[in-house]
Amino acid sequence: MLSDANLEILFTKARSHKSWLNKEVTEDQIDQIYNLLKFAPTSGNCCPARFTFIKSDEAKERLMPTLDKGNIDKSMNAPYVVIISYDTEFYESLSILSPHNDAKAGFIGKKIKSKIPPSLILLFRAHTL
Repeated sequence: MLSDANLEILFTKARSHKSWLNKEVTEDQIDQIYNLLKFAPTSGNCCPARFTFIKSDEAKERLMPTLDKGNIDKSMNAPYVVIISYDTEFYESLSILSPHNDAKAGFIGKKIKSKIPPSLILLFRAHTL
């Protein structure tokens, strides 16, 4: 069980940040974040999420036409922008992720239905590490 202090950090005191310090995010911090993300629980350990970390100004410029006007300045000035998407053929990896059963057979030839868009852009600042 999590302590009251940890529950507060996660649920009652956590807030979305709309700005951040002008401070570099290291590759080690990105690796730590990714290593936490990749183990997030998913249905049947299917792990459909894909994370694209964008750092270069050139890559951010290519992303700009897809952004809402209110997010352009934030995205261009963020140390990283993370595109979170999902792999519609995630089941191709299920023989590795779930070797104890034939989970792949349940997905072959079926249309994957989702209520979330295939790509979600998330502004990301790892200032709390």
